[in-house]
Amino acid sequence: MFPYLLVFFLFTFFSLIEALRPKDNYAQIHHTSGTKFLLTFLGILLWLFIGIRYEVGGDWGNYLFYYNNTYILSNNLIWWLDDPGYRFLEWISYKLNGGILLVNLFAASFFSIGLIQLCSKFNRPILALTIAIPYLVIVVAMGYTRQACAIGIMMYGLSKWNGRSTAVILRYTIIAALFHKSAIIFFALALIRVTLISKIFLGGMLFVAFFYVNIFSSASEAINKNYIQAEYNSSGALIRLSMNALASIIYLIFWNISFKRIFLANIWFLFSIASLFILFLYFMTPSSTLLDRISLYLIPIQSVAFSSLPQLINPKQHFLRLMLTSLILAYAFLTLFIWLNFATHSSSWIPYKIFPL
Repeated sequence: MFPYLLVFFLFTFFSLIEALRPKDNYAQIHHTSGTKFLLTFLGILLWLFIGIRYEVGGDWGNYLFYYNNTYILSNNLIWWLDDPGYRFLEWISYKLNGGILLVNLFAASFFSIGLIQLCSKFNRPILALTIAIPYLVIVVAMGYTRQACAIGIMMYGLSKWNGRSTAVILRYTIIAALFHKSAIIFFALALIRVTLISKIFLGGMLFVAFFYVNIFSSASEAINKNYIQAEYNSSGALIRLSMNALASIIYLIFWNISFKRIFLANIWFLFSIASLFILFLYFMTPSSTLLDRISLYLIPIQSVAFSSLPQLINPKQHFLRLMLTSLILAYAFLTLFIWLNFATHSSSWIPYKIFPL
């Protein structure tokens, strides 16, 4: 447990230092060279923290099993059709004799670069990163390797998007879907600000994508039965959905005050609405698995909403800003502490071990 707390408190330390520096302009972000260097350092730290883990994560055994059978399974067409981007990483690592370690380093690089790039678009990037540590980094990036790749790619795509260009979001959605098919939900963002004909075309693409998921998910079920059952366990879904919903409520409350001036404000508005809608659907459906999977892509709303809160306080009131930042960090710590001590599957993360120690 100590390594997780150590990493969290390191990020917390830099977040508090960041809080002492006034940053007031939502629309124009000009980070100093020192902040950029620190972001790079923290990004490398996250990459290693996620990538060199050993026997950490609820599905570690299943990922290891499929890597060890890469040569046999790679001759099966269904194997390649099931998230071919991640399968390609396995195949490359197998050819280089890199083991599951190299696969995880590849995956961690996708996730870490995406997270750092997205957080750099906000006034308080270190605070945004710290908020992501308890769940998005430790639970998702270390436990849902394939989907973490897709989430990282989508976060990077969002950081490069202006909210208008359809081609940009389509490109990154297609790439992300190669690592986890659930990423096709981001095709919906491509429907924003396009003509009726384009919406019909894109809607058709989305239908085809869902058809692909249904067909080949069913075809690969016999191969991946145990893996899917393990990875798609959605215990604790209500808590995860509620965390997104809380951040979404905060974002919507302060939308007209200041939040509508932040980077991709309209997109985060849609994320907030979607998070609340998914929480509503949770009580209307007997199965939470699909909702839980979709909600993982919406977790960045937590970093966006909470890291933007200190900007609501007058920059001259440094003490109040510091206190609010401290409360936000305390909430993040409480999230981490409760998950490590009381979550159903947290024992799969403890102790944290480093390859090959």
